[in-house]
Amino acid sequence: MIRRIDITGKKFNMLTVVKYSHTKNNKAHWHLKCDCGNDKILDSGALKMQQSCG
Repeated sequence: MIRRIDITGKKFNMLTVVKYSHTKNNKAHWHLKCDCGNDKILDSGALKMQQSCG
C-alpha cells in the first residue's frame, strides 16, 4: 500500500481539502469544499489542475 500524505486543510485555488475519501487505482481521493459551497471528490493528481468545482 502506498503511504498517503495528509493534506487535510490545504487549499488548491478555490478548493479546500476537507478529509480523505478513499483510494482507487492506487490514488488517494479527497473530499473538497469549493469557495462557492459545493462539494467535490478528486484524486491527488487532479488537485493541482482543478480550479474550482465547475
